[in-house]
Amino acid sequence: MDNLLKLLILLASLLFTFSSCLGVGLFIWKKLLGKKLPETSVIFFLGEVFISLVTIISGLLFSYPTNLIFLLAFLFPFFVSGIIFFLKRLRTYNFPKDLLSRILLLTLITLLAIYILRALLPPIAWDEVVYHEPVVREIAQGNVDFPLLKDSPYNYFYEPFSLFYGNFPYSSEAFASLGYLLSFGYPSIASILYLVNFVVFLFFIRWALKNLFGVGGTAWLAIGIALSLSGNLIPVLSTSYIDLNQAIYQFIAVILLLVATKKKIYYLIIPSLVFASYSLGQKYTATYFLPFYGLLFLIEGLREKSFKKFSPFLLKSILLGLLAGGFWYFKNLFLYGNPIYPLIFGHQGFSEKAYNLVIQTQLDPHFPRTLEVLWQQLKENYTNEAGIIFSGAAIFLFGILGKKKLNIYSIYLLIFSIYLFLFNFYVGNQLVRYILVAPIFIYFVLGQFLGKNKLLGVFLVLVVLLSFPKSPLWPAWKNKINDLRYLSTGNYNEFYKGNIGCLIDVVSLVQENPKSKAINLWDPYASAFYSQEDVFYYPGDFGKNTKLPEEVEYLYINISYKEQFLINKDKNSNMLDIDGRLELEKALLNSKKEVFNKQSCRVYSIR
Repeated sequence: MDNLLKLLILLASLLFTFSSCLGVGLFIWKKLLGKKLPETSVIFFLGEVFISLVTIISGLLFSYPTNLIFLLAFLFPFFVSGIIFFLKRLRTYNFPKDLLSRILLLTLITLLAIYILRALLPPIAWDEVVYHEPVVREIAQGNVDFPLLKDSPYNYFYEPFSLFYGNFPYSSEAFASLGYLLSFGYPSIASILYLVNFVVFLFFIRWALKNLFGVGGTAWLAIGIALSLSGNLIPVLSTSYIDLNQAIYQFIAVILLLVATKKKIYYLIIPSLVFASYSLGQKYTATYFLPFYGLLFLIEGLREKSFKKFSPFLLKSILLGLLAGGFWYFKNLFLYGNPIYPLIFGHQGFSEKAYNLVIQTQLDPHFPRTLEVLWQQLKENYTNEAGIIFSGAAIFLFGILGKKKLNIYSIYLLIFSIYLFLFNFYVGNQLVRYILVAPIFIYFVLGQFLGKNKLLGVFLVLVVLLSFPKSPLWPAWKNKINDLRYLSTGNYNEFYKGNIGCLIDVVSLVQENPKSKAINLWDPYASAFYSQEDVFYYPGDFGKNTKLPEEVEYLYINISYKEQFLINKDKNSNMLDIDGRLELEKALLNSKKEVFNKQSCRVYSIR
């Protein structure tokens, strides 16, 4: 019954959030733009942008539960208007009637259902556990104080953690905090909300194909299936990583700009700039996107002579854009005198050792920037992407060698994709999840040729489905499916054992005595994962003379993490008292009192 009640509360919170996004977006569109209503997905995402702003402001002004009461009262009228609007729009939607469309739709729904069900399980991925989910909780709890994450035990393992990660832009997490409040703390609510965004985004792709390429039919379904099984997207789907969310807003911003000039619907420049700005409010790496977006704005303005037509909407665009993504940068400017703190323009509050550590671990190139390494990265990230390879070959065959050439908009998007990969490589970043909009652009460009060539879309789906079992991500996908069996029981111990290993057994051992704790010297993941449970103890200083409180009965050592710290001892000594930790460990450790030994986990009694 408890699980059923949690599920009902979760569904109610999702309904309220979804409808409120529509209601807020509808209100903003009518009051500030007063133009013909756009695609429903544009309304939805516009509402999400400003709900994100409202939630962070309420978190600053009120503590829980006052912030929850305020948000419910404030959003309820929008919730009602959103439901009415959605039901009206739903009547105009034509569900597919032909067999092919139904098969593709069923395939897409099945894939999305697997992701959504998997997202119901607790978050376990590193970045989720360390800062994405904790930030959602902090904003939901109210009385927000910057920098965030000041009370995280992770600070014991990474000195600049709060100053660095606590001052990132967190627009997506602010939005997710609404769902967290409404669901009374459902742990993976952010993952579920981001999947809802992905589903809504697929309907935007449907609209964009029609308005930019004049393509309807099954094209969007084929692209949706390909994206759902993309090796670049799978690692972030069902997680609270915000990279896909950022890519969604970047894609919509670009497409609205192109549709605005192509169809002379010039007021679409307003949501385009709002969404571009909001992507900046989600992550610093959105700055990769800005130079080309700005250049595209200039090119299209000159090519279509649109600047005069844009001018009546530019002031609103800029003001709304500043509201959409600017909060986090104005906050940093006010607190530190640096909008992108602690990068480039100063890092007050950091010790030099801590700042040098940030440079070494976060900002310095992770590899030599040579053509050989560039080619290696291309092979590693895309040779197993059968859908991308097929799309590239089809674009070349139909768009360059065929009769129907690539139009100017497709050329823009392909150049944009190449630019993003090269820029990501240039700054020395090995993570393609920072540029997820690139594969989305490539699949979308293929959509130009899927209108009259339905078989091409079928081939795309077949290539993706048949090649997937041979993909390096196939084991991860199978694990997603296998994990679903834990949903029915609600007992996640076996799920944790399969995903975080011996740590769950360590905690079970310590919790046998509710008053006992274990001192944790080396495991940063454990510190974040169990930050809300009073399981681990972290001393203020380290050394053989460190005094421990009576409740600390165990010494917990994770051999793997300890070895990682020791291998990079010179670098890690900038932030950790490695020698002091080793001294304390030696003073406490008695091999005859070992009470647990499994995988990389060791536990010793110290009493």
